[in-house]
Amino acid sequence: MIGFDAIGVILLGTVLFCAATDLVTGKIYNVVTFSIIGFGFLYHSLFVNGAGVFFPSMGIVLGFFPSMGIVLGCALFFPFFALGGMGAGDVKLLMAIGALKGWTFVLSTALYSLLAGGILSIVLLIYNGRFLKTMKLIWRLLWSLFVPHMKVEIPELKDCLMAPFGVPILCGVILTYFGLSELIL
Repeated sequence: MIGFDAIGVILLGTVLFCAATDLVTGKIYNVVTFSIIGFGFLYHSLFVNGAGVFFPSMGIVLGFFPSMGIVLGCALFFPFFALGGMGAGDVKLLMAIGALKGWTFVLSTALYSLLAGGILSIVLLIYNGRFLKTMKLIWRLLWSLFVPHMKVEIPELKDCLMAPFGVPILCGVILTYFGLSELIL
């Protein structure tokens, strides 16, 4: 049986809200992500096992564990942001997920989010009639890396379709949270 705890409700509500705002406005708001990062850090510092309430120094040590989730969330998605393929809000949302659930949860969420994002990208390319053109560009790019004297053609971002990544992150959270990822593997 699948159970909900307070952190799970906050997590699912936050990710659902961020996916909706990403779809409608194309943005994931800092006020949401930074609030959740702060809340997750404080929650784990103060209330996990009650250590932070009775032993503040122990709470700081326990607060380190969600910090690993925050750092891993940033490390996993920042390269995509730096290359222009993802927005900063997506990176901060994964950091917020790490603050709430820790590094193992954020690692699984990131992997399943990338899988869901790849599937969404293929569907959008087919829907917009650009699948074959994109596959030719990718093939030419890969081929030019191995053939000497062949000009490397890197597609420009202005030619690319951009999709909100909040929805694949929502899919990744759902797969990870409800343990459905075990069914896929």
